[in-house]
Amino acid sequence: MKQLQLISLAVIVALVAVQPVTMTVNAQQMPGSGRMGPPSRDDQGSIWINSDIITVMANERVPMFHFWYASDTNGTYAKFLAQYTSIIEFEDANGDGAYQTSEILNFAPLAAYEWTVQTGTETDSDGTVTEIWLKYTKGGSLTGNPMDGMPEMPRQYPGNDAISEYEDMTLQIWAHLYLEDYEGSVTNDTGVHATYTVSGSTELKMDIEIGNFPFSSENSSVAIEVLLKENMDGMMNRHMFQTRERTRNVTANSQMDWSTPSGNESMFERMDRTHEQRIDIINADSDAP
Repeated sequence: MKQLQLISLAVIVALVAVQPVTMTVNAQQMPGSGRMGPPSRDDQGSIWINSDIITVMANERVPMFHFWYASDTNGTYAKFLAQYTSIIEFEDANGDGAYQTSEILNFAPLAAYEWTVQTGTETDSDGTVTEIWLKYTKGGSLTGNPMDGMPEMPRQYPGNDAISEYEDMTLQIWAHLYLEDYEGSVTNDTGVHATYTVSGSTELKMDIEIGNFPFSSENSSVAIEVLLKENMDGMMNRHMFQTRERTRNVTANSQMDWSTPSGNESMFERMDRTHEQRIDIINADSDAP
């Protein structure tokens, strides 16, 4: 039986575009001081990360981030959420490089486990903060009903609930906010698979490390599901996402009925050569970005 010792990948959270190696929300170019302060915690345990352009609030119980423009007090006009909801083992029966619900073997909601959160900064020789980082580390499974009080419930899947089977799996999720643009790449033993740029002070780069994963099949793969949505409480505007396929010339948006027999995944094409899948967040009334 194969076993995953360690795998790492990069994701970027921002306000406009999402790519397989980056999930990105680009803030508009706004004047700012070009400075970042250290991370902080409030009385409820939430962790705050700030630049002069974006504000990020991280949940202490599960890997989840709220983010909005710093000039928009508490995200009154637009606030978005990215939550890591489930880890999934699947067999890619149709060879498209992604999972469909019919291909799932096992899954576990990430809210079923304990999480510890650490934060820190990197500074240059002048003492200027050049990077703020946050790290979620998975612990053991929770007792009782781990879903109680969770702001977002994970979907139920046709596979097996593997909360206890994934007890010894290791999982770390890092978030990085850089003062200046950061150039990175996705690599493994076979070489460089993609390169990317993280815009300074406007994008949150995510690194994910999975270790000791107990595969149940020699032919299976592992995926982490991420929920991206807009918070509606107290907001003055409503947005939706819209995606346009580069080769199939198909447009889809979040107001369409996605309850297709093959699942939502059929709305997206595989992007092997470009490592890109663009998702725009636009105003639901005016269709403006």
